[in-house]
This record gives sequence, C-alpha cells and structure tokens, in this order.
Amino acid sequence: MALDNATFVVCGAKLDGNTIDVGTALIAAGYAFAATDQKGNAVSANYLVAELNAKMKADGLWAMKFSHPIELLLRRAGERKQ
Repeated sequence: MALDNATFVVCGAKLDGNTIDVGTALIAAGYAFAATDQKGNAVSANYLVAELNAKMKADGLWAMKFSHPIELLLRRAGERKQ
C-alpha cells in the first residue's frame, strides 16, 4: 500500500496458456512508465527494470527524445511549494 493509501493491483492476461502481467508488458514495450512515489522513487523494482530496459533499447515511446513524465510532475510540485 502506498503512503497515500492508494492500492496497487496487477492486471493479468492469458496469452498462449500463460498469465502475463499487463503492466510489465506495456512498460517493457516502451508504452507505459513505472509508477513512482511522491519523491520519484520506483514503487515496483520489476517495473523499473522493465522501463530501464525499454529505454536502453529505445523501444516504443523511448524511440523519441522527451522529458520523463515524473520529471515534469516533480518539477511542477516543486514550483507549487515555492
């Protein structure tokens, strides 16, 4: 459970008789990002590894140059505190 009492769930899907974690699959393909806490720390080590691998391979969204969404959110949160 997160500090803000959010509940995290894993969404699974059957594929060729195997159950896959849809979140990991999307992150590994470069079409989703690993969840973080309010300080930018990864909530799931598995998701972080999947994201880093996708980024290194330039898969999906990582084929383009952009600011990571968490960087933008943390910057905006910091601006609000000032």
